Order: sequence, then C-alpha cells, then structure tokens
Amino acid sequence: MAWGKPLLIALAIIAGFAAQPSIAAEKWLKAETKHFIIYSGGSREQLQKFAIQLEKFDAILRRLTGSPPDEQPLRLPIYVLASAESVSSLTSDKSRSVAGFYRTSKYGSFAVANRARGTDKFDLKGDVVLQHEYAHHFMFRNFAYAYPAWYVEGFAEFVATTEISADGTWTVGKPPLYRAYGLVLGRDLPIEKLLFSRPYGMQRDLVDIYYGRAWTLVHMLRNDKARAGQLDTYLGSLGKGVPEREAAKAFGDLAALDQSLDRYLKEKHIAIVKGSAQLPYASELTIQELDPVDSQLVALGLRRRTGKEPDKTRDQLRALATANPSRASAWLELALAEQDLSAPDEVVATRIVRLAAAEAAVDRALSADPRHGRANLLKAELMMSWLDRENQTGDDAWKRVRAYIAKANRADVLDPAPLFTWYDSFQRQGVAPDKLASDGLALAFSLAPEATDLRIGYAYDLARQKRFDEAFKLVEVVVRDPHNAEQGNAVLDQLKAMRDGRDGDDEPSV
Repeated sequence: MAWGKPLLIALAIIAGFAAQPSIAAEKWLKAETKHFIIYSGGSREQLQKFAIQLEKFDAILRRLTGSPPDEQPLRLPIYVLASAESVSSLTSDKSRSVAGFYRTSKYGSFAVANRARGTDKFDLKGDVVLQHEYAHHFMFRNFAYAYPAWYVEGFAEFVATTEISADGTWTVGKPPLYRAYGLVLGRDLPIEKLLFSRPYGMQRDLVDIYYGRAWTLVHMLRNDKARAGQLDTYLGSLGKGVPEREAAKAFGDLAALDQSLDRYLKEKHIAIVKGSAQLPYASELTIQELDPVDSQLVALGLRRRTGKEPDKTRDQLRALATANPSRASAWLELALAEQDLSAPDEVVATRIVRLAAAEAAVDRALSADPRHGRANLLKAELMMSWLDRENQTGDDAWKRVRAYIAKANRADVLDPAPLFTWYDSFQRQGVAPDKLASDGLALAFSLAPEATDLRIGYAYDLARQKRFDEAFKLVEVVVRDPHNAEQGNAVLDQLKAMRDGRDGDDEPSV
C-alpha cells in the first residue's frame, strides 16, 4: 500500500534529524522482581531497598486479604523520580503537588512515585502514595467483584501507611496524618453520603473529608470487637448481588454507626496491625544499570506516556532514534509519539502526514528487529488506520494486518494488547469476531483486569453473546470506581439497551 507524498515528507522529516545530537539524560537503573519492574535514577542501594519493600508490601496485602500467591503475574512498571515536583511536572494539574499516580490501559498499567522523604509527619510521601495506588492495583487483580467507593478508597488508605522495619517487622493501620483535615472534620460527612455516594465530582475539601472518613470506617470495622464480622457480611452480600442499602443492614442502625465513628477516632490508642519478622515474600531481585540510550528512552517514554510536551518529546525521540539507527526500541517510541499526535480530530492532511511518519518509524524498528512484539502490533494498528480511512473491508488486506498481530502475540503470549487488537480487527473490518477472537479478549482481560478499556471491551463482547449478567457484573466495578463512575454508568446504560433491543443489537467498537 502506497501513500505517496505524505510518506515521502515523513521520511524527509526523519532524515532531517539525523545530524541532531541526542539529548542528555541521567543514568537510570532497572530492578526486576516477581511483581514489579522498577526504573529509578537514584542509587543502587536505594533501589534495592525500595524493591524489597514493595515485595514485602505485596506479601502483607496477601496476608491481610487471604489472597493466594500470584504464580504468573503481569508485572507492574514503576518509575521512581527524585521528588514530588518531578512527578507533578508530568501531570496536567498545576494547582497542587502530586506525589505519585497510577494509570491503566490495555497497553500496560504503570505507576509513578518519588523517593523524597518529606519534611514532617503531615507530608504526603511518595511511598505512601505508591502503597495506596498499589492497593487499588492489587484489588483489581485479586478481588472478583465490585466494592463500593468508600471501601475501595478506605482500604487503600488503611494500608497506605504500612511501615516495614529493617528487621522485617511491620505495622498496618497508622493514621494517615496527611488527611488530618479530613479526619478531624469527618463528622461533617453524614454516614449516608459516605456509604452511598461517590467522591467523583466532589469539591476538593470534601474529597479529603471523604477519604479520611472512609479510612476511619474501614479501620473501625476491622478492629472494633463489638462489630466483628460486620464487614465480611456486608462485602459478602455485595458479592452475591445484594443492593448496597440492603447489604449495609449488616452494620445495624446507621445513625449509631455514625456516632461510633466519632467516638472511635477520639480513642487514644487506635488499633494497629503488627506482624513478625517471618513474613514470606518473593525475594528474587536483579538490578542492572541501563546504558545511555536506554536511560534516555526510559525518561522520554515516560514523558510520552503521560502526554508531557508531546511535540518536544517527539522531536527528542527523533534525535535519539536517528543517532542510534539500530535501536528498534528508539524507533518504536518515535512511532508511538507520532501516532499519539495524529488525533482523529486533527486536520486531515496533518493527520495523514503524522500517520505516515509513524509508519516510517515503525518500519525502521522492524528493520532493526523483525520480531519486536510491540513494533509488529503498532504496524498492524497503523495499517488499520489506513484501512479505516479508505473504508477497505476486503479479507486480503485484513489478513495482512492480522499477520502482524500474530507476530506480536508470538513475541509475548502474555501481552494483553495483541489479544485485544486481534479482536478489534474484526470489528473494524465490519465482521463478527469469531470464538478464537472472543477467547483471546477474555484472556486479555484476565491478564490485566485493572485496565478499564479491556474490562469494558470484554463486557461488550459478553453482551454480544447475550451473557448480560456477566457483562453487568464486570461493568459494576467501573460504576463503583470512585474515579470512573460516570463512564461506568454510561456503559451500563448501553449494555441495558443492547439487552432490551434498543438502538440495535451490536455493541459499539471497543
């Protein structure tokens, strides 16, 4: 397939950067453990301690929740930056300091943290944020059904302040003093609002109160002997599909529950879970120093994934790739950056040029490494963009697309993205996905259940198969997600329309 002048322009753009110097970058280290791949610009000693602490934290979560060992985990990449200011520079919210964040997608989830210690006990430290966010990741990976927003955030806050000593002893449940405002004013949030509302869309000061009150409720229900078993009964009822208000009867009179919360927070000795030094954890660990090119790719790849200065990042990736023509990973990052800039609402001519530039770059990646999984996948996705534009539905063209997707799958059979794209290729061709494609999508979801796009795509496929109860159960997790309820409700409405025969029987493209 030829694209004429746009492709020639794209090739000329890439060639024009060949003489530009590569950007300077700090040295990065890469640690690999059973559950994590960690990138850090700090010292080897810092990274080793950080990685071991994370694996111990995972083990603590498994002990607290009774979750079995994860025998074949899809590891979570974590980028550890120098400070909260470094983290904040990657976000679009300039009104506050961000100590860390967590993002998910079918292309891979990742977290960003910082290694600064903080100045006092009221600071929101990087390790606390990471433990909070990993608690969310852990819940998605290990819990089978939807929990209400207050428990999702309350549990994450409950474990976020976990401390692990050098001798291996650990404590869970220390008050989150960075939520002091919310803890003190928690009584201003009625129990009805805590149990049955979502923090999504709340004013910022009320969100802090919500998180503080949610921590208090989780803490009390786990430690107050007078309320032993209430939380398990409540969560078990939700798992059986009992409505939230009905399940909340496990707590007895809600007004009395509200008063108990006020009294509990004033107690002088809040119960803290303590553990011994014999905590088993996945101890395997390797650390390597990345070479200058890979170090730059880590930094620029993170900027690309967070959307930071996309044009500048793309230009720097061009310089790096053209200075290192045999590095498939550099050409792939450049191709992804060009693809990111080719937004569907872009001026048509500009989008064509950018897609052509992405195609030229990914071809360079495949020339350097024909078996590169993600390069083969991107080649397929770009081919589909051209086929969509030209409205081609012929089998031969789509077979060529799927040949690249199959190569991507062979490169890493546990990568969810090729499985999702294989399924999506049938939808975009305008034909019904076959059983193999549906089974692949189900496997993709099982590998990364935290990815909302995978969850929603799988739910639509279940609905297409008339398995509506299973589809509703999957989407209920999004409906109850404190940060994603609006999208979840919209999808749930669409699924109900499919069930009821309204607006056609086919699901939207995922």
